[in-house]
Amino acid sequence: MMKRYIYYIMAVLAVSAAAGCTKNFDDSGFQSRLDAVQQKIDQVKAELEVYNTQIAALKTLAQASQTGASVKSVEEVLENGAVVGYKIVLDNGNSITVLNGKDGEDGEHGTPGKDGHIGTDGTDGHSPVVGLVYQDGAYYWTVDGELLKDSEGKPVPATANTNEITAKNGVTPVVSLEDGKWYVTFGEEKILLGDAAATEDVLVADGVFADENAVVVENGVVMVTLADGSKITVPMYQEYSITFTKPGEEDVLSYTLSGLFENPQVNVICSGGWNVAVDQTAATITVTPLVEGVRPDAVFNVLVSDGTHSVSGQFSVKEGNLIYE
Repeated sequence: MMKRYIYYIMAVLAVSAAAGCTKNFDDSGFQSRLDAVQQKIDQVKAELEVYNTQIAALKTLAQASQTGASVKSVEEVLENGAVVGYKIVLDNGNSITVLNGKDGEDGEHGTPGKDGHIGTDGTDGHSPVVGLVYQDGAYYWTVDGELLKDSEGKPVPATANTNEITAKNGVTPVVSLEDGKWYVTFGEEKILLGDAAATEDVLVADGVFADENAVVVENGVVMVTLADGSKITVPMYQEYSITFTKPGEEDVLSYTLSGLFENPQVNVICSGGWNVAVDQTAATITVTPLVEGVRPDAVFNVLVSDGTHSVSGQFSVKEGNLIYE
């Protein structure tokens, strides 16, 4: 498509040069057309750059979802007072901007022909819709709802496969528009996706994400909807902690966990002189001295983990008294 514009520019320049040999020739019309073509080329380049940035953002989201990262903040991105996207900051230090998609537009209609010939209608604008699907331990790229495959017919991964010990990292595809055709490049491969609109008014991208409510925060989870309707979820960041209270019994502590733990295990390590019993159903820790009537000073380290998140706490016995914070 870009080359088509170049050919058009050369034709305009040729006609302009020929007409320049004529006295008093007004070339303002040609210059106006030339400026319009250059403006369209710049627009195509800018939209493709944004589109590929959104593809990279999608990969970052997939990695966050797969590795257990969480979202620290979500902020609206405004343009002329309207929400056009969202800035998402992850707890691993990465941040991305998710832009709302846009509805596809029809191509321009052809101009009416002369001498009774009827002009040809323009083709509806189309651009590939890039998405992701999770299967067999990894996210894989899709185009228009179908798996993107390499030259060997293998699905192209966006993330490493958690089921493989030596899994390769995923790739970030780059979409390009050349000679009126869509291509996607990843690694050393370049795959033809199909034809673009056969009009001068090329629709570069509908967007990677949904055009409305692309990002929704609900019940401690950030849900991102893609243009193809699929969704990726990433939990909101939670402060993980353990706190203690004394329900009344002399050597019993109740504990409270905060954060999105999944089946956490609570273990207590004592410096010596005491037995420890943990009741995870009642969320209590009971300590009893090894020697009845002897209450030695001791430190109790409490470790909580669900395999992904962990937190620790501590209490002690000093001068016979159970001390906690």
